[in-house]
Amino acid sequence: MKSVKKLLRNISVCSARHLPKLALAMLVMTLISYFFLAFAVTPFAAVVASNASSMRLFAAAGFSAFAVSVLNTVLQYGFFVLTLLLYTGKRAVLGHLFTGFRDFKRALTAALFFMLLYAVFTFALVFALGVAGSRLLSNTDFSQLLQNAAENSFSSERTSLLLAIGIALVLSFVVFALIYLCYGFAWFFLYENSSLSVRQALRKSAVFAKAQRMRFFVLCVKSCWRYALCAVLLTALSFGITGAASHPFFRSLQLFDPLFSMASTLCLYIAVIRVCIAFAAFYDEQSTNTVGSSGSSSLSSAGIGLS
Repeated sequence: MKSVKKLLRNISVCSARHLPKLALAMLVMTLISYFFLAFAVTPFAAVVASNASSMRLFAAAGFSAFAVSVLNTVLQYGFFVLTLLLYTGKRAVLGHLFTGFRDFKRALTAALFFMLLYAVFTFALVFALGVAGSRLLSNTDFSQLLQNAAENSFSSERTSLLLAIGIALVLSFVVFALIYLCYGFAWFFLYENSSLSVRQALRKSAVFAKAQRMRFFVLCVKSCWRYALCAVLLTALSFGITGAASHPFFRSLQLFDPLFSMASTLCLYIAVIRVCIAFAAFYDEQSTNTVGSSGSSSLSSAGIGLS
């Protein structure tokens, strides 16, 4: 497996040079998603306020949440394009973040594919865990468990509940990462070839550098693990401060809780940005190698013909 040291240096240089612009683009993307998310949660708020169980309200809320997820995925198209342009030194402006809206038909189709794939794998995973959990906890009163967890900060029920939520979030992230590890390069293929169909782009992404998939995975991990670890530790500390306020140690840290939350979000943003740069770096390297190999083959063929 080829070393990734050169690519890691390039990622660090690109991150240091273009982090403000990429952070601004991610902030804009997040604000847009949160703005539409406010409309998505309105039906849920109506259900809670009225103590009703209207299927129409739940269906509307579910559809709105799905639409926000699709919107966020379409914006990811533009963010990947912006990252690639900045990495390769080409002209890049904040308007590139909305590339998916200029190529809306293909972007929407790809976004629906990503969301459908994510939903299927996540549902299968949750279903499997639910079946396993129901067998292990067949005699458990879940309402009593939740009540005990809410009343006692250091109860075993609260610890188990937080652990279950943490495992679910980690597994959900793993599903998302595996999908992008296989199909994330499709955004670059769609941008660089306007005549390419979404199916062709996804297929090309699936076979792109297939022999070096593990090398790319190592590149992504090495490019972000420090910031990701800091985000996890700071988030855990923030949850500890919030959930165990009665403990003297955590009560003394309550003043710094907003600071920990902000630092956690910042570390997470930097980790995501560096992973996107890793996608751009690997795509640029493999594309350059492919073009170079094609050029060498053409020259060799020409030389044989002349001889």
